Amino acid sequence: MKTKTLKPLNTDELTSLSGINLASYDLTCLFVEFIDLSNCQFIGRDLSLLKAQDSYGDNVNFAGATLNIADFRHAKLKKVNFAGCQLTNARFRRALLVKADFTGATLDKSNLDNIQAPNNVFKDINAEELSGEFAELSGSNFSGAKIKKSKLFSSVLNNVDFRGAVLIDVDLSHNEMRNCNFEGATLLRVNFSNTDLEGSNLDGVDLSTCTTTISDTWWGVPHYDNDIVYS
Repeated sequence: MKTKTLKPLNTDELTSLSGINLASYDLTCLFVEFIDLSNCQFIGRDLSLLKAQDSYGDNVNFAGATLNIADFRHAKLKKVNFAGCQLTNARFRRALLVKADFTGATLDKSNLDNIQAPNNVFKDINAEELSGEFAELSGSNFSGAKIKKSKLFSSVLNNVDFRGAVLIDVDLSHNEMRNCNFEGATLLRVNFSNTDLEGSNLDGVDLSTCTTTISDTWWGVPHYDNDIVYS
């Protein structure tokens, strides 16, 4: 049987993808900058090299999609599903994500600098060389996450659930991490230097290979605009 060749989707004159039968198009290298993605279904699709800077929308479903080298810088997405996605080398710098679900996603070499993503789900993610500076991730669920050789520093991660997580060679220095739960977590060579861990549950966690010193040069963590609504 002859395989049907899908044509690329031209978005040059579009402001929304509403009403478009996405199954009819090849979505690799898709360009959706400044486009409304509300209610789009990208389940299991190959969206490698997606250009989604400044995109926006509610109820966007990328579950199981391949999003390697995708660019979500400055995107504003609510109720977005990234569960099971391949997000190697994806960029989320300065993105605003509300009620996002990354359960089981792969985030190797992805960038979360300046991301605003509190109360999101990162449960069971796999990430190596993940980077994030000045990120807001408070209230998020990282339970069961496996994160290695990564940097999440100078960020706010209060009330984060790290239960059962495995963190190896991770830089968590200069963070605000109050009231976090590390119950059952494995921490190997984690750098907590100058991090505020007040109220965090570290009972029974082996910190023998971790760094937890506080120096006089601690510059604190960033503060964010109070008018941002995450509901």
